[in-house]
Amino acid sequence: MRGRWRRQLREWALDTTTREDFGRSGLSRRLQDVTVQLVLLPPDPEGNLLEIDESFSAWLGEHRYVDLDGSIFALPATQQRTAHAIALASTYGEAWDEYFAIHRSGAIEIGMGSRGGWVGRGNDETARTFALTPVVAHVWAMLKVAGLLTERVGLQSPLCLAVGVVDTMDAVLGVLGEGWAEPSDFQNRVGGCADPQLLWKLELLEVPDHESARRIAYSIGDRLEDAWGVSQRRYLSLRGPHAGNLNPRHFR
Repeated sequence: MRGRWRRQLREWALDTTTREDFGRSGLSRRLQDVTVQLVLLPPDPEGNLLEIDESFSAWLGEHRYVDLDGSIFALPATQQRTAHAIALASTYGEAWDEYFAIHRSGAIEIGMGSRGGWVGRGNDETARTFALTPVVAHVWAMLKVAGLLTERVGLQSPLCLAVGVVDTMDAVLGVLGEGWAEPSDFQNRVGGCADPQLLWKLELLEVPDHESARRIAYSIGDRLEDAWGVSQRRYLSLRGPHAGNLNPRHFR
């Protein structure tokens, strides 16, 4: 099983951060810009768990809006079929801006594209910013969809969750919870990331329920903050109606 996971992650360039093409393989090659790649692998990522047909396409469309503690997270709108998956994508000309894909194996893949970060900050056109709150929200939505997929096709466990963040050296974290100073604010004294790439792989013994999905998503936010040397959890709002929780205005 772990050998199958390693093979699949190698195919998608998410096996090690030392690769020159880290995170830039598989469906991510269709993106205008690769920023954050999220993958949830079933026990057999080489198998054929589901049929991509009109019935499944309709089911995916019906579940495009994901409930995250009463706030709605909207997946991309345009369905795109590929050799091994069906994707919901936001398109930018021929390139994709972002995508959410379910593979025939039951694997779920998210390429956050411009939703995960961007280049350019103030007068520095090369500075890179990663979107902290949207990353946490995307992980949470992915795990919630995994629960729905289990009900439909019997997705099995354990699962492997892989999170790859591309070109992080000297980048900053933005799109923070309400009340936290953004990178452009003089009160934000958090420096750039010291690592050139980030990669985490988590083994999930069960398909997460609602509480577990939130906890795992928050743990990814914690890891991102740790990578920038921050002990606070700035993906959670400090004030306002969503204090202590994610601000839905920052989901995407």
